[in-house]
Amino acid sequence: MCSPQSAIPPRLNSRPSSSHNLVIRQLQLARNPIGRLVLLRRSEADLAKLADRIVVLVKANAKGVNAETIKRTLKIERKELARPLAMALGSKKITKRGKKRATMYFRT
Repeated sequence: MCSPQSAIPPRLNSRPSSSHNLVIRQLQLARNPIGRLVLLRRSEADLAKLADRIVVLVKANAKGVNAETIKRTLKIERKELARPLAMALGSKKITKRGKKRATMYFRT
C-alpha cells in the first residue's frame, strides 16, 4: 500500500527520476471506491489556465514546439496535456502541423 508519509503509491515513489516524482506529488490524488489512487477532475477554470500557459509558451517560440517540449517546460504529465491543448487549438489561438509525434504547434 502507501507509506503514511505520502499519498503516492510505492510503485511511483520508487522511480529513479526525481523530477518525475516531483511532478507526481503536485497532482491532486484521491482514492476511488476500490481503493486505487486516481487523479481528481480538473475544473474548467484550471483547464483554461493551463491552455493559456500553453498558448504563451507556443507564442514565445516562433519555430514551433512539440508536445514533449510543452510537457517538459510546463512540468505536467502527458495525460494532463491533451484536453488543454485541444482547447487552445479549438479556440484558434494556436495551430498545428504534422502527424503523431512529428506534430508541431505554432502561433496563429
